[in-house]
Amino acid sequence: MKLSTKLLAGFLAVTAIAVALGVIGITNIDRIKTADTFLYERATVPFQYVVNISENFQKVRIVIRDYVAINDNKAAQPLLDSIAELDRIKTENEKLFENALVTDEGRVVFAAFRESDAKYLVERNRIIALQAGGKHEEAVFQLLNGQGKAAALAAQTDIDKLVAMKIKIAAATSNANTDLAKTTTILMISLVLIGALLSVLIGLLIARSIRKQLGGEPADIAALAERIAGGNLDIAQDGGTDLTGINKSLVMMGKSLRNVVSSVKSAVSQVAAGSQQISQTAQQLSKGSTLQAANAEEVSSSIEEMASSVKQNSDNALTSETIARKTSQDADEGGRTVVEAVKNM
Repeated sequence: MKLSTKLLAGFLAVTAIAVALGVIGITNIDRIKTADTFLYERATVPFQYVVNISENFQKVRIVIRDYVAINDNKAAQPLLDSIAELDRIKTENEKLFENALVTDEGRVVFAAFRESDAKYLVERNRIIALQAGGKHEEAVFQLLNGQGKAAALAAQTDIDKLVAMKIKIAAATSNANTDLAKTTTILMISLVLIGALLSVLIGLLIARSIRKQLGGEPADIAALAERIAGGNLDIAQDGGTDLTGINKSLVMMGKSLRNVVSSVKSAVSQVAAGSQQISQTAQQLSKGSTLQAANAEEVSSSIEEMASSVKQNSDNALTSETIARKTSQDADEGGRTVVEAVKNM
């Protein structure tokens, strides 16, 4: 496998672990966020609804007690109005609480509360009717010791069950979030450790592969390369059979360069010898040229002497020609004189 392939595989493995770590972390954080939203919307907020239901239920019981204690129907009217307002608020919270139910267990507990609350409502209205009808003692008895009290306690017990149920759901959700956070932490730590170990392992494998391809330690390879670059071709390793990688290549290169240098030295020596022979031949040619130049100078002198003689002969010829012309003219004049003389005779 090529070194580049090994490096790419190592980086891809580390990247895959990092991506897996990120995906797991983001996914679990999103799950914790969803669970936290559920805890708030389906447990914390509804818990406030059930607290309001319980509070209004107890307020109604207090107002009923005050209503019975007054024993004055005209003065009791504001108390009846207060009971109606408390019933309205309690009904609104019951609807909100019912809409926030998410489990069948919760729906069963809430249905039981609605049933016991309806029974209490019947007994409560009965007490109000007894009080309004002037049956004060019977109303007090029903309120404190009779069916009214029993119905109120039963309804309160079911309210307490609603509170306990919401606390149970909130605790379960919180525990689930805690477990999820612990699991996520352990998983992420495990992936980090695996990634670290894998990175170290990949680093060792790549370093080993690089060392194998280099054929030695990088420092030794660099020193050998510096020796060759400095012109020192006397490589310590002679055989090179036990070497590998770049180290072997450098040794072989050093030997090849040494052979090349030896060949160049031999060629230079041959060229120097040939140049010496050429120099000797040139000296001999120079001597021959000197002799030829001397001979040429003698020939030139002879030619100059011949040219001088030719010139002198040419001058003599011109003089002879002048004399001949003069003689010819004199002969012509002599002839004409003779002719004239003959004519005169």
